[in-house]
Amino acid sequence: MATMKLLLFVAFSLISSLAATDLNEVISELQSTVLKSQILVPTPFKFAVSFEKQFGVYPSTIKMNLHGDEDHALVRDLAGCFDNNAFVTLWVTEILLEAARQPLGPAPTNNQVLYALQAISSYHDNNRPMSGSILVFWPQTYNKTTGVWSGGPQNLAYLTNDYPKLAAYLQKVLDDLGLSSLWNKLEPVVEGMYAHIWGCTGSE
Repeated sequence: MATMKLLLFVAFSLISSLAATDLNEVISELQSTVLKSQILVPTPFKFAVSFEKQFGVYPSTIKMNLHGDEDHALVRDLAGCFDNNAFVTLWVTEILLEAARQPLGPAPTNNQVLYALQAISSYHDNNRPMSGSILVFWPQTYNKTTGVWSGGPQNLAYLTNDYPKLAAYLQKVLDDLGLSSLWNKLEPVVEGMYAHIWGCTGSE
């Protein structure tokens, strides 16, 4: 999410100060980058293989909130979880349409806008079916016990659903990379993430 927003914001902010030749190159490259980033092939979640990616959305990545020494910085840079949400796709689509109103701004393709709107339409709040304009941030799932639809980062929920499996996988990856000592620093973060999503610790 942050990468896409930063890319669009910086590029369009600097366009006015570039020479004509450079300007056309930047516009063309940016248009191509954004177009290619839209998810056109949906994928299911498969542990250690692929994240669930929704058709029509623009990419967004959840990062671990790690700060400190080089080890923490390495994990923060390398680890990420693809996130399906309405906000990023809404924001990118809005920026594309606003840019198209400018003299040199390229227009997004019809399919680009159509696919984004189709994805966004799935984020209407199911708890308020009659209020058509209210959207939620994340996809919702229905809780039969409470009778309420609740939203959350689904790929994170899939990842942490089986904490022992996730912990064993991360330990193996770090061992294979010769970074086994990192697990002592990473384990409390993963445990905290699990507790936040599922309301209990991985050992329970």
